[in-house]
Amino acid sequence: MCAERKTVYRLLVIIVLIIIISLCHYSTSVFLRPLHDIYRRLYYIPIILSAFWFGLRGGVISAVVITAIYIPHVLLQWSGEFFSGDLEKTLEIILFNIVGLVTGYLSELQLRTAKRLKSSYSELKEKTRQMFVQDQQIRHMDRLSALGELSAGIAHEVRNPLASIMMTADILSADDVPPGERKKFWQILQNEIKRLDHVIRGFLDFAKPKSPQKIPSNIGDIIESVTGLLHHQIRQNKIELESDLADLPSINIDPEQIKQVLLNIMLNAIQAMPDGGVLQVRTFEDDDFAVFEISDTGAGVPAALQNNIFD
Repeated sequence: MCAERKTVYRLLVIIVLIIIISLCHYSTSVFLRPLHDIYRRLYYIPIILSAFWFGLRGGVISAVVITAIYIPHVLLQWSGEFFSGDLEKTLEIILFNIVGLVTGYLSELQLRTAKRLKSSYSELKEKTRQMFVQDQQIRHMDRLSALGELSAGIAHEVRNPLASIMMTADILSADDVPPGERKKFWQILQNEIKRLDHVIRGFLDFAKPKSPQKIPSNIGDIIESVTGLLHHQIRQNKIELESDLADLPSINIDPEQIKQVLLNIMLNAIQAMPDGGVLQVRTFEDDDFAVFEISDTGAGVPAALQNNIFD
């Protein structure tokens, strides 16, 4: 609807211009030749506008219409002497049509090019959208695949604490268990239940990650907390821990999620150095960003598994 209104508006502009210029011609005395020269050249304006707005057809039609309107003026005021009366004016009438034809042709080429570019842009936009949808589908399939692998691991992880819980429950159901031993088995039962809960929570967090709960936190304190949790594994694997923690200001992060990230990376580093090595942890400020780096002297991630690092 908007395009139709725009076309009508342009047609009205061209028609009004032709009418005004023609009225000026017919209402002006023949003896005022300078004014007629000006009016005659003003005809080029609607011709060129028609060519630019409507292409070859618009330029030619506008030129023919102006020629038809201008001929009576020639017959009345030049007495019909086209070539012998004033060759310049006659050639100008011919130029109306040449300008309309040439300008219209050039404009037609430009309009066709613009149309092709618009069509190409639409196709590119649609292909980009399809690629984005396909990428989202691939990511979804990758996540489902990872969920399948994780489910298999969970089945194994859940089986062990369930077996311990069943055995402990059988023992606690016996009447001849000493009070001291009963308390010990109750503690085992609680620990196994917590372990089972931890496995389930890990699966749910992966399947539906929770939104970060950001609060001002000190990254150095978080790193020290994680290294404290891993102190036993680090010492057991004969790993040397090297820490270089800068005095950074508090930053707005989710400390629990960052702690989980650090814990996963450091555990991977420890697992990559079964025969000992060096685990380096460093923090520093870089262009208003707080940066932490973790490196180890292990064998590194095999090339076949590098695409699955973030799974």
